[in-house]
Amino acid sequence: MDVNGILPYFPYRDDGLLIWDKVGKLAKEYVDLYYDAFPELNIAVKIRPKIPNKPLLSAPISIITDIELQSFALQLHSTNIGRIPCGRFKGFPSTITTHEQLVDIVKRILFIPIQHSAINYPVSYYGAYTPNMPTKLYYPDTQDFSIHNLPIYNIVSYQLSIAMTLGSIRYDKLFDYSDNLADDQAKALVKKYYDELHGKVNKQIIERNCKRQLEGKFIYPYFMPQWLTNSIQT
Repeated sequence: MDVNGILPYFPYRDDGLLIWDKVGKLAKEYVDLYYDAFPELNIAVKIRPKIPNKPLLSAPISIITDIELQSFALQLHSTNIGRIPCGRFKGFPSTITTHEQLVDIVKRILFIPIQHSAINYPVSYYGAYTPNMPTKLYYPDTQDFSIHNLPIYNIVSYQLSIAMTLGSIRYDKLFDYSDNLADDQAKALVKKYYDELHGKVNKQIIERNCKRQLEGKFIYPYFMPQWLTNSIQT
């Protein structure tokens, strides 16, 4: 799917990469505000003098010695296979050992509500129309499809209510919280990316959708920053 020649029309990929790139840059600049980018020498010796220096510790001391950060990683870490209880994630590191790893974690966390928005909000457009996503099909053996194959009106009303509730509520816009941050540097950083996303990137996706429509293709508005939220809200 990441090869344009094989799947040239894939707006989820193309628009998503625009957002992913900006989120990655924000994550790196944000982490850089508080953590050194390069490791110091002999980190293992500084932390635990009786242990010989080991090359596996390649993060700066500001990351390795951040107790709250490392506790956060340990609480999410799990080696279980299959169902994972207590909100833990298989494959999440028990210790954050590199600057790049921390940036990647922050980037992925920031992208969670973006991904959710792209999946959740189309339900009001697509899922609320019963023939698209009927809760059940009746008389499946018949050759002709008609209204009699669909659920009755009271079931449809529940479907419509759920779909419109899930796909209509937005309490905020992506990265609109800069004024609530105490750190002036962080405030300026988040505001910069808010302006870029809701200005240049949003305009670029609008232009792409106009081009798609002219070419007779479906538009894809679900990665437009104006519709993305900061958290999972429905």
